[in-house]
Amino acid sequence: PLRRQRQMCIRDREGIIAKVRRILLSNPGHFPPVDVVASHLATSTRTLSRSLQDVGTSYQRILDEVRKEMAIEYLRNSNLPIEEIAALVGYSDPSNFRKAFRRWTQNAPSYYREER
Repeated sequence: PLRRQRQMCIRDREGIIAKVRRILLSNPGHFPPVDVVASHLATSTRTLSRSLQDVGTSYQRILDEVRKEMAIEYLRNSNLPIEEIAALVGYSDPSNFRKAFRRWTQNAPSYYREER
């Protein structure tokens, strides 16, 4: 019984990433801070952070991953200007978006646009 409990616990925690992603994607471009996400999940910020740490990630990592996926999607499938894509993924300053994008992908946003 103890082993089964532990397995369920791990499975529940792995689901936490999907739950956080779902909340982040529910209103694209307006990403809630970690405390708001925690309250959506009826938990404390500290417990959410610990649960994410237990599965080897963090709120910031999940947020960056969501932003990166959205940005790549916009770059590949639209002709929106970089400034607009930056705003759509939650950056008010396009140069901060470009820096973050390079950090995420090791490439400039234009790389994904030209790939089409």
